[in-house]
Amino acid sequence: MQTERQKEYNEYLRTADWKSRKEKFKKLWGNKCVMCGEEKGISMHHLNYDCLGKEKMQDIMPLCKKCHFDVHKNRLKIWIFTEEENKAFKKIKHIITDEQTSYLTFIRKIAKEYIGKKDLDDGE
Repeated sequence: MQTERQKEYNEYLRTADWKSRKEKFKKLWGNKCVMCGEEKGISMHHLNYDCLGKEKMQDIMPLCKKCHFDVHKNRLKIWIFTEEENKAFKKIKHIITDEQTSYLTFIRKIAKEYIGKKDLDDGE
């Protein structure tokens, strides 16, 4: 059974206002999954539900169906960096990944090797 808040959220997702915002944010983000780079089946994931109708770019992010499902099942975590942390991460990102290896694939490989998560698929 849905809570009142879930009903309000689902109703909001059907509004013309949300549909317009969603398209604007897809263009701003580049219309691809921020976790794996997939360009098909993109949906916008709300990082919080406090700003419905007033979302800013930092309140939502595009995710493919698989990553969105994994986020909601707590199999994939989203880290929000401060501007300073983001600058530091950009300096070292090339060390952990490259153009052919998505960040998500890298994390899955690490999980398989060091944590023994055999149920994680490579996603590629």
